[in-house]
Amino acid sequence: MLQMNNFCRGINRTFFSFIVISALFASVLTSCEKKEEDPEHTPSEMQKDAIIAELSKISNLSEFVDLLKTLDISGVNTEKLTIFAVSNAGMNKSSLKSTGDEGIVLQRHIVEGQYSQSALTDSLQITALDGTILLVTIIDGVYYVNGIEIGTEIPADNSIAYIIDMALRANPVQRYNFNVYECNPLWSPANHVPYHLAPDAVISIRDELGIELGPFTTNEAGIFDVTLERGTYFYKVTKSNASNISKDGFLIAGIYDFEGSTIDTIPNAVPGGLRFVDLNGDGIIDDNDKPVDGYVRLQSNQSVYIAAADFVPTYQPNQKLWITYNYRNSLQENYCPKKKNLYWRRLTLMKNS
Repeated sequence: MLQMNNFCRGINRTFFSFIVISALFASVLTSCEKKEEDPEHTPSEMQKDAIIAELSKISNLSEFVDLLKTLDISGVNTEKLTIFAVSNAGMNKSSLKSTGDEGIVLQRHIVEGQYSQSALTDSLQITALDGTILLVTIIDGVYYVNGIEIGTEIPADNSIAYIIDMALRANPVQRYNFNVYECNPLWSPANHVPYHLAPDAVISIRDELGIELGPFTTNEAGIFDVTLERGTYFYKVTKSNASNISKDGFLIAGIYDFEGSTIDTIPNAVPGGLRFVDLNGDGIIDDNDKPVDGYVRLQSNQSVYIAAADFVPTYQPNQKLWITYNYRNSLQENYCPKKKNLYWRRLTLMKNS
């Protein structure tokens, strides 16, 4: 009888141990399943949290961080991210706020994979989470994404973040570049240097909504080179007291240097004086050719001329000069002084050869 009782107690202890072990195993299994199902613990969300932790240390990114916290990227299968974080100033003038599609726009600023600065090469194209192609360009050692300057690299676990001062748009990008020259008031036939390169000239750009971009500057060779999202832009150029807009409000096209110049219908045009652009193409330079607010349509592959506000040509001819040049291969003009006054006289109309 005693042996039977001992046997039963042994069975009870074994059964109890089995129950306890089974319960513990079930608890662990359930916990693991919940962890796998919890989107907050996916690799992509963990990387997002790591980036948020780093960006939260920068007060200028508070608005972007608050928005990033609301974005669910648990479905993104990656263990590394690159994020372009928009500064508060950029947030205030972007489509990232109060548009109803903040999540989609925000995904445009997130790329799968870790792109450190050494991995960002000129003309590199990377795809954001929303499918937008982001173009990286390097101009004079400065890094840009879709034409917006990239700030300091911020490491966060396996991921990288960069600060930018404007939100990225979905439009394709276009590269704009042109040379900027400063008109030389000391030009003369003997000193035949009509222009100088204009390094460090400031190019102010605004989009069709009037939002200011930049400003940008020319490099040491007087070259402006920037990549912007495709769209309509307007610009003006300044350097100290010089501008591409004359003091009378016209767009400067260079100076009358007798070589390749066009004779516009400008009263009292003089050698070495400023030439202006006939914006509306009617053959007459008048108030209808003055750019609105001093901004003109941005185009690429052109020459831009600036001149000081007090630009006055110093050349004073003392003898008759017969110098001819062509206008669209159809007009030949000649300069003559008469009674110390300068005027332009049409000589002949030339037929196209």
